[in-house]
Amino acid sequence: MKGDEIPLAARIFTLIDVWDALCSDRCYRSAWPINEVKDYIISQSGKLFDPRITDIFIQLIEEKLIIESNNDAQILEFS
Repeated sequence: MKGDEIPLAARIFTLIDVWDALCSDRCYRSAWPINEVKDYIISQSGKLFDPRITDIFIQLIEEKLIIESNNDAQILEFS
């Protein structure tokens, strides 16, 4: 399957899963900085991720980020 043949939920969950994996500490690596994760997600729009979903996701993330002075970011709850 490719493109719109892939169910919408699967396309959404794929992007969210990658976001979560890269933003989270793992036993084998540290979490990536939020801005690097955003850049990676954007760079994969149209390749790994549906461009429409990527645009909406990034817009939502940017609306909910608080950038701290040390360039760390914290995601607020979606409401």
